Amino acid sequence: MRLLSFVCVCVSAIGVWGQGIDDPFDKSGVPLEVDTGDASLKKIVLLAGAPSSKPLGHEYFAGCALFADWLGQTPGLHPVIAWDGWPANEEIFENASAVVFYMDGGAKIPFLEPKRWAVIRRLEAKGVGLVFLHQMVEFPKERADEALKWLGGVFENGKGGRGHWESAFEAFPKHPVSRGLKPFKINDGWLYGLRLAEDAKGKLTPILVTRPPDSSRSSDASKRNSGQEETIAWTYERANGVALASLRRIGIRVGRSNLCAGRQSTAFSGRRAWISRRTAPR
Repeated sequence: MRLLSFVCVCVSAIGVWGQGIDDPFDKSGVPLEVDTGDASLKKIVLLAGAPSSKPLGHEYFAGCALFADWLGQTPGLHPVIAWDGWPANEEIFENASAVVFYMDGGAKIPFLEPKRWAVIRRLEAKGVGLVFLHQMVEFPKERADEALKWLGGVFENGKGGRGHWESAFEAFPKHPVSRGLKPFKINDGWLYGLRLAEDAKGKLTPILVTRPPDSSRSSDASKRNSGQEETIAWTYERANGVALASLRRIGIRVGRSNLCAGRQSTAFSGRRAWISRRTAPR
């Protein structure tokens, strides 16, 4: 989370610390669960996870606040932020074109209990676009099979690999999601080694691919793929919708590039526009 932390510091230094606010997780300046009455707008719900690390680490809410700001600059979109991993009012999901999940994964996923899981199942069945970021591609064993149908690929702890290293991304597929992306290099933490859906071929498009150092391959399954390139961000064409997933930081990297290089906000908006079935900006 170092990149997003840096962004949050830059953005909030004057607006928060300059006002003498001591709470590092202060949310008072960000509207929550504000719906739109304009049926012509595509609503994108951003679910920000609760704090799970020290300040400036796992800044899910700050990340969603930045995402909402950029999406709000994209014609035809209406972003809505919900805090603590789940909306206080579930009606905010009504007429959503896409839902973004940015939070801890595995056993910490805040919608594992049956009633909430059923809500996501209904959204998926309606063809709502799904975006899973960071650790949200890791699911408990009892939920992984269904999640695999939503995402096209899931990370399984003990089978995949994880670690920190510098990755260079030089080429990107021709896809609405990759519009505006420029080559970049970054040292960050990554998860890799997907379990793929049976129909992944032809439906799953790798967006970011890296070659992990063999020293990061701790599981027997990952060691068998020594030297192999691994997908860490991808799109998946579901039978009734689309999904975008990143095993770490596709949105965060784009976010930082927006502040430092300008063009990448277009790529970020393109991801969410595509997931909501709008034409991605060029």
